[in-house]
Amino acid sequence: MPTTTMSAETAPVIRPDLPEEELICGDLNGDMRVDVYDLILMREAVENGGTQRFESADLNCGGVIDGEDLVYHSEFLHGKRDSLPVL
Repeated sequence: MPTTTMSAETAPVIRPDLPEEELICGDLNGDMRVDVYDLILMREAVENGGTQRFESADLNCGGVIDGEDLVYHSEFLHGKRDSLPVL
């Protein structure tokens, strides 16, 4: 059963119970790549408060999807970060 995480800054975030093997950090659309399409979904997650692949989106492991996660993702795509956290 999915769990719900809440924050004063965001709407409820659904955390699906998916096996960790299926998740790649930063891969929000599940296509096994981290690319600009995931960045678009990350921005939507920050604005709307959630995503189906919470563990892939919470890049700083802060318990919420926020602007810091969006910056991490953008920096990775622009080559300013060599890697993202390993799930």
